[in-house]
Amino acid sequence: MNTIPVVTDKLGRMRDIGSALLEQNIVLLSGEIDTRQAELVTSALLYLDAQPGARPVCVYINSPGGSVMDGFVIHDVLRQCAHPVHTYCMGQASSMAAYTGQTPARIQEDTARDRFMAPGEAKEYGLIDEVLAEPARGAQRKEH
Repeated sequence: MNTIPVVTDKLGRMRDIGSALLEQNIVLLSGEIDTRQAELVTSALLYLDAQPGARPVCVYINSPGGSVMDGFVIHDVLRQCAHPVHTYCMGQASSMAAYTGQTPARIQEDTARDRFMAPGEAKEYGLIDEVLAEPARGAQRKEH
């Protein structure tokens, strides 16, 4: 049985944690990438992108990868968002969960076996833009 965490805001309203995060323009991509995960992530991205203003969307990734086709769906929607999108890796972003500026041949060679990188190596390789020493502050937090 799955338990869905519930939070209460300062006005006493209760809602599931996913709705509370979505209200803060936060999307979680956690676990294996499959059709269901792609549906959830792309639905959240499309919903947030349709909101007025240009508030950044923060996508937090902790994934071992998964289906390439489903990963491409997420990737395509991320690229089409009009709002700025900030992606953060927590834990791991492997296989289809990682995107890089390397050539396909280099990626194939480098991923023939598991390869783990320290944050600095991942930045140099092009997997990440920066290493955060402080908590991420990409989205403006709303007070309730």
